[in-house]
Amino acid sequence: MDPGFVQLANSDGWRAARELVGIFMRWYENQDGNFVQQFQSDGFDARVWELYLFATLVEAGHEVVQPSPAPDFRARSLVGRVLVEATTINPSRDASGALLPSMRPTTRAAVQDYVDNYLPIRFAGPLTAKLGKHYWEKPWWESLPFVIGIQDFHEPMSMTYSGQSLARYLYGAGEEGQPGEPATPVTHHTWGEKVIDSNFFAEPGSEHVSAVLFNANGTLSKFNRIGTGAGLGESRAKILHSGHELQPDGWVAFAREVSEGYEERWIDGLQIYHNPNALHRLDPDHFPDAAHYWWEDGRVRGVLPVGHLLASKTAVINLV
Repeated sequence: MDPGFVQLANSDGWRAARELVGIFMRWYENQDGNFVQQFQSDGFDARVWELYLFATLVEAGHEVVQPSPAPDFRARSLVGRVLVEATTINPSRDASGALLPSMRPTTRAAVQDYVDNYLPIRFAGPLTAKLGKHYWEKPWWESLPFVIGIQDFHEPMSMTYSGQSLARYLYGAGEEGQPGEPATPVTHHTWGEKVIDSNFFAEPGSEHVSAVLFNANGTLSKFNRIGTGAGLGESRAKILHSGHELQPDGWVAFAREVSEGYEERWIDGLQIYHNPNALHRLDPDHFPDAAHYWWEDGRVRGVLPVGHLLASKTAVINLV
C-alpha cells in the first residue's frame, strides 16, 4: 500500500480528508474499474489529483461527466464545454522498481539548474506522452477546448519550484528583462545526458491543447484543510497552514491554524497556462479566480486574483 494511503486511512490528523474523500466517492465514477486498487497502491497521488480536478470543476459551476475510455472529464457550464485530462509526474524508479536517489538541490547554483533543466524535463515526459496518444483522432474527440491538468509528485515538497519550471518549458521562455522587453528564448533543457526541446506549445499536435493547468496546492493537504473547515473529522490533531498569498500590496506571508470555519476554495492556487497556438481557445471564465497566463509580445503575461496561493505547507500535529 502507498504510504500516503496508509496515512490517510489510519492517522487521526487526516480524519477530515478521509471523510471528505469518502463523501466524494458517492458521486465519483470508477470509469476504468481500478480506481480503488490504484488509490490504495501505486496510483495514490494520481488519483488524488483526479479528485482535486473533479472538485475544482464542480466548484466552478460545471456539470461533470467521466466518459470511458477518455478524457478524464467532460465538463459543461454556462460558459460552454471543455475536456480535461489529468496526468502526473511520478517518482523515478530503476528497472527493479526501487526509487532512485533524490535530485532535490542543496545549493543556490543547483536550485537554478534544477528549475531551468531538471524540472522542465520531468514535465515534458507526461505532457508529450499525452500528445503521443493523438486524442484528436479518437472517435470520442470533440472540437472543444482541451485542457491537460498536470501535477508534480516526483518527490515530497517537489512543487516548491514547479510552477516557474512549467512556464519555462511550455513557452520556451527564460528570464524577462525590463517591462516591455521580450523574455530570453529557451531552446532546450539539459540534465546529464538528457536533452529535450523547450516550448511545448510549439510541438506538433500541441495546437489541440488549449491550456495546461497546475496547482502546487492540489494535494491531499488541501482535502484535509477544506474538510476541517467544513467541520469534518473532529480530529484531536492541530493543523497549521503557512505560505504566501497575493494581497493588494503584493505577496504576503501567512501562518494560520486550520479549524472549523477555515475558508479555502478548491480553485485557490490554480494556475492556467494558455496555448497561444490553440485551435480552440479556453475561456478563462471556465476557471474564475484562477491565475491565468498568456504569451504576449514575447513574454508571459499573468492575471492573478487577490488571495492567490503560492506553494504552501501544511503541518499536522497529532495531539495524544
